Amino acid sequence: MNYEDVLTFLTVLETQNIAQAARTLFVSQGTASTRIRRLEEELGIPLFYRQKGFKNVTLTPYGSRLVPIAQNWMDLYREAHSLGSLHLNQTLTVAATDTLNLFLLSDFYKAFISEHPEVSLKIMTYHSQEISRMVDSQRCDIGISNSLFVYPSIQSSILLEEAFVFLCHKNSPFAGTRDISCLKGEKEVLNDWSSEFGYWHQHYFASFKSPKIVIGTPAMITNFLDDEESWCIIPASLAGRFLERLDGFCAVRPDIPIPQRKSYFLCRKARLPETDALIDCFRDACARYLAGLSCLQDQDSGCTQTPFSST
Repeated sequence: MNYEDVLTFLTVLETQNIAQAARTLFVSQGTASTRIRRLEEELGIPLFYRQKGFKNVTLTPYGSRLVPIAQNWMDLYREAHSLGSLHLNQTLTVAATDTLNLFLLSDFYKAFISEHPEVSLKIMTYHSQEISRMVDSQRCDIGISNSLFVYPSIQSSILLEEAFVFLCHKNSPFAGTRDISCLKGEKEVLNDWSSEFGYWHQHYFASFKSPKIVIGTPAMITNFLDDEESWCIIPASLAGRFLERLDGFCAVRPDIPIPQRKSYFLCRKARLPETDALIDCFRDACARYLAGLSCLQDQDSGCTQTPFSST
């Protein structure tokens, strides 16, 4: 693959129109079409469906599979071609989940680069499984994820263990009784936090009706807690932030065991000498930050119920 062909593929994907992609890239439509055909011939697969009379194009299943590969290829290409402009500052590439980046680590990142002006951070957001692959393939120096996938090349440690809490309206019967039978399954806003959480949820809520909605990112949760019967389950570290945006809601810990949510620090066992000490420094600082955050969880969440046993 070459740069121009991959760039054209991603631009057609963005515009869904070859003519528009050509204008965006300042080339002729014929040139853009030639680049797409050349890439298809090189890979031996069709990337777009083309129909007469329709200006827009859509991806084939092969094209859909190529999208993340092409995006990673472009990142690597640009990184390789920027080697000549590197300065003396050290760069750490960190891949973390959207929950961690959005709600827990943004303040830490700011504090870290303030304390270490010689360090540049490159922050990326991926799912936990992809983060493990990126650390394994050396596409990032550090991974911070909520699920652990075993790779022989990766060493891992636990950064944070925290409880889950239920968010519900203060007028909900559940807020006073902490009895999950008071909850309505069809009013749940469900996020699949991990496989362990999924097994636990299935055990306790199998008899409930289907959730109101199942979402893929915690950032959407508050949008659907829109009446007094709505509820959700979230990590305690997020409760305080979410309650600031929810009028009349509270955090509750029921009298049932709930699995702990874990955040893992990932890096390669074999590291470059120039980044080895820096990675350890980042890990230790992050662990201290999250430990301090953990101490404030109960206070920030407003959850006054007696903590339950998680064993």
